[in-house]
Amino acid sequence: MNIQKWLESYQAFDEQVIEAVVRAAHDQDQSRISFGALADTYGIADEPDIIPGTDEHNAFQILRIIPKGNDFIETEARVYWPGMATPIDPNLIVRGLRLAAADPTKQLILTGNPSSLSSPFNKLGATARHEVARGNLSPAVEPVLRYLGRLGITEVEHVGYSLGADKAATASARASDFDICVRNGVFIESITAERRSLLSLALRFAKTTSTLEANVKASNSDVLLEARQLSNHGFIRYALGYFDPTNVAIARYLTGQGIAQRVLDALRLQPELRAVIAWGTASELTPHYVMQRVAGELEHSEFGQRVSTLGIEGMGHNSCEDINFHAAIVLQGLRQAEQLRNKVS
Repeated sequence: MNIQKWLESYQAFDEQVIEAVVRAAHDQDQSRISFGALADTYGIADEPDIIPGTDEHNAFQILRIIPKGNDFIETEARVYWPGMATPIDPNLIVRGLRLAAADPTKQLILTGNPSSLSSPFNKLGATARHEVARGNLSPAVEPVLRYLGRLGITEVEHVGYSLGADKAATASARASDFDICVRNGVFIESITAERRSLLSLALRFAKTTSTLEANVKASNSDVLLEARQLSNHGFIRYALGYFDPTNVAIARYLTGQGIAQRVLDALRLQPELRAVIAWGTASELTPHYVMQRVAGELEHSEFGQRVSTLGIEGMGHNSCEDINFHAAIVLQGLRQAEQLRNKVS
């Protein structure tokens, strides 16, 4: 099935979104371009930028993807927050490049998460880990917000997937402390819609592995396959990364319930924010009925006019491993946010 028909089969994406993703896929895949050559066309350096972390002993990774032709507003940005244990590596960069090609109107800033025990980046000190484990993600987003301020960015869109959905919501709320206006927020497949034990969380994550490779292949992208090979440092190293102290704190965070409150906090602190909550009806991590309950809570809140929902039939948690589907759900969310803005105004 070609990309257009594949995306149309979900009956969730507007025609303009599908056209944009198909065009991006054609530009990046039909030429059989290598990952290195694709990165070069966007002027991406061999290594991400390194910025100060939560204390002097930590450093975070950041990667800016500038639209081709430099036709963008320098004070605006789209910030992407990925899932747990996802560093800035070729796999994430290709995901970002597909999104950037589908919508080249804004600079895209990729953030990273701690991955392996040996990697020194994106990790938190003991005090910050304690805060995260207790339900406060601020230490994990503040370094990025400070970075945005140093760049002179005053208006952003925060987009997050899985753990990244909660980081995006937290960053949206905290942005007011850094004089940053959040225009739109797209929060995809949050895991914190209900409480659960660490064992339950681990078992649910394990269920997602059975569909991962199928979703990757659905992209029909040679450059994605190459990027995944470049990012593959072995299963044992990857698995051990979950025992990194920062990831242990994050896992404890993910057992809690809180995405609804974090989005409400963001809406209260950011009066311009339009928020879209997206999830899959076949998600292995958060049941459909739970997300419907969260969506209802947000829609019936005092900020309900600024909230839109995007429940996608048949989507699983790892459906976003398909970079075309991933770009489509992000763009659809942003499109719904703008439609909501026009409707409210």
